[in-house]
Amino acid sequence: MRIDSKALVQALKKAGEKRGMTQEELGEQLGFSKDRTKNIFSGRTKLSGDDVLAILSNPQYSLSKLKKYMPYWRLRRDLADVERESQIMETVNESALMFPKRIQSSLMQTNVRKSSTEMARDVMSDKRWWLLRTGWICSASRDGEKIIFTPIAPDFLTAVNAMKRMGWISYNKEMNTACACWERINGGKTEPESNAFCEVTLRSYIINPDNGFDLDSQFRQVVAGRSIGAVEFDRVEELAKCIDVVADIVKNWVHYSLPDQTDEYGVSPASLYRDKFDYLEAAVLEMCAIHYDLVQSDIEIDESVERRYLQIMSEDGKRYQSSALIDGILAVNDRLGHLASPKANDWKQYGSLQKNR
Repeated sequence: MRIDSKALVQALKKAGEKRGMTQEELGEQLGFSKDRTKNIFSGRTKLSGDDVLAILSNPQYSLSKLKKYMPYWRLRRDLADVERESQIMETVNESALMFPKRIQSSLMQTNVRKSSTEMARDVMSDKRWWLLRTGWICSASRDGEKIIFTPIAPDFLTAVNAMKRMGWISYNKEMNTACACWERINGGKTEPESNAFCEVTLRSYIINPDNGFDLDSQFRQVVAGRSIGAVEFDRVEELAKCIDVVADIVKNWVHYSLPDQTDEYGVSPASLYRDKFDYLEAAVLEMCAIHYDLVQSDIEIDESVERRYLQIMSEDGKRYQSSALIDGILAVNDRLGHLASPKANDWKQYGSLQKNR
C-alpha cells in the first residue's frame, strides 16, 4: 500500500489545534522525541509504517472518512481485524507466533572440536527449521500467502538429545570430532522427501511416551493439531510490486503520468498523489522499508527479485538510469535502518527533482 504520510501529519496538526496543544505537546503524546517531533511536523521526516499504525490504533486520532483518507481507514480496518483475531486466539499460539527466527548453522567451519549441539544446529539449519518465542523447534511450509509452522520439538536441547539417542549425531572422543549420519537423518531419500522424513521421524520419537521426554501439555495438544497457526508472508510479493512501480516510473519518466485506475476502495494514484515525483518518492521509500524488513526478519527473497532491487538501487556495483532520480530521494529521507544526513548539494538535487515533476 502506498500512502503519503503528509496527509496524516496535517490531520494530526488539526487535531492538536482543536485541543489547544502545541506541536511539542502533541509529539510527546504520540511518543516522539523533541527533535523527531520538529522533523515530522516540519515535513523533513515522514512517519514510518509503525508510526502510522500506532496513531491509527489510538481512538483519539480518528480521521474523517474522506476519499483521500481511505487507505488509512483500510489500515485501521485491518488492524481491528488483527485485534479481534488476537482476542480469540489461544494464548499459546499468540505467544508462539511472535518473532520467529530461522535456526542458523554453526559458526565453526570445521568439525574438529565442534560439539554435538553445534552439529545439531547444522542439521536444523539444513532442514530450514525455525525457533519460536516459546522455544519450540518448528518446520515452516508455504501455503499461498501464509507460512504454516508445524512443531517438532519443545526446545533445542530436547531435539539434540533425541538426535543423539537416534544415532543421528555423535561425538568421536578419540578424533575430537562431531559427526552427523546424514543417511539416517534423510532416511536414504532426497529433498523434499528427506526433509519430511527427518521432521516426522524426530517428532514421533520425541512425543513417544516410551522414550521418556518430559513434554508439557500445551506442546502435546498443539502437536495433536499439527499446525500452530499462520503468519502473513506476502512481503516478498509486495517488494516485487514496488519494484515494478518504481521501474515503470523511472523508465518512462518524461512521459509518465499518474495512473487513474482505482482499487476496490475507489482510490487511484492520480487522486492520492500530487504528481509523479511524489508517487515515485513514496514508492521508493516503501520499497526500501519492505526490503529492510525482509532482511531483518531473515525471510528469503527470490533471487530474481533481489537482483532487480539491487539494480534499481544501483547497489550491485553499477550505476543505472534510476540513480538520477532515486539518489536524490534517498539522500534527504530517513528510512528504516538509515538516518539521512543530507548536505547542501543533496537538497539542491532534491529541489531540482521537485521542480521537474
